Amino acid sequence: MRLLRRALGHNPHDPLQEQFGFALDSTQTLLKVCAEARVKKFVCISSTAVYGDPPPSIAIAEESPYLSSLRPQTSIYQSVEKLVLGIETGGTEVVVLQLGRVYGPGARGETARMLNHMKTAFIPLARSGTGYCNPIYIDDAAMAIIRACEISDLHGQRFIISLDRPVSWRELLTGYESILGEKALITLPIDYQCEWQDSIPFFRELVSTMLQKRKN
Repeated sequence: MRLLRRALGHNPHDPLQEQFGFALDSTQTLLKVCAEARVKKFVCISSTAVYGDPPPSIAIAEESPYLSSLRPQTSIYQSVEKLVLGIETGGTEVVVLQLGRVYGPGARGETARMLNHMKTAFIPLARSGTGYCNPIYIDDAAMAIIRACEISDLHGQRFIISLDRPVSWRELLTGYESILGEKALITLPIDYQCEWQDSIPFFRELVSTMLQKRKN
């Protein structure tokens, strides 16, 4: 159980090389153990971020190519997917589920985190918010995992788990604005998802200014 927990949640604060090594080594170990124990199915939980992070403005599909990203986590997802789909697993069936942005209730969840952030800081929308965010409700994500375990003949396939229609960042975050009852979004025409920790020099000062806290 300890191995499983660590493999699914490596420390994002570790050096990048250690994160990559740990994610790949742990995944390979789990696959080996599953093959030796004759486990029927191995479900790898990945992310739609493998198609680009920030995602492209066009619709994506399972056949879409991987796109490079400045975010290490995206590269880790891509590397783990390639490992899972390329390694020999004996009789263990392997399937990859690429989750969109999971949202739902809970004080520590993504929805609560975003709403709390929007209360105190502005959120810049790259590409004027036209990029797709692929939201998926947490109950639907859990059901997709259950169905992947139940359905046979899925070996070597990957599936995008998202809504049956595209949802833009503007649509999602405008809804959050409505919940808060206050303005929190700043529209940017640039092709980049800005966050306060970004280290690209010519974006850093701009982003820092826009994300100044509005409440002391």
